[in-house]
Amino acid sequence: MKISKHLSILGFIFALFAGVSLSAQAPCSAALRTKEMTPIRTGEACDGTTGNYLERTVCNSPGYTEYAISLPAGRKASCFQIVAQRTPNKWKIIDESTGATVYSPVMPRAPMLSRLVLDGGTTGKTFRLMLDPSSAATAFVKLGFVDHP
Repeated sequence: MKISKHLSILGFIFALFAGVSLSAQAPCSAALRTKEMTPIRTGEACDGTTGNYLERTVCNSPGYTEYAISLPAGRKASCFQIVAQRTPNKWKIIDESTGATVYSPVMPRAPMLSRLVLDGGTTGKTFRLMLDPSSAATAFVKLGFVDHP
């Protein structure tokens, strides 16, 4: 019981220092979208190489329920991870070229998010991060990934 309480306190402290809002307000804004267009860090290790660490956030707010992730030829996005989320939320990642869901936390036999790879290929490819508008009004999910050669 004490360990659980200590972990909760540590989680709260981590959230404060990580910049995750714990208020009722979802974190999406035009300023955040602009900020998320540039790397948060460079030289991030992933899949035996290094690249740019980026984040994408979707919220249950008009204009912010979807976010495209696309890359030019010769680049890959991998090492995906959930950075922050507020539940209850329903979200997924689709491949725009096929319309297929490539990841959803509720998919039977879903691939591990960390093993998902978006390959720019020769024509480029786009994943779309989507939050279902039927999610709670304050729902959001923030994904991190590495863009690398």
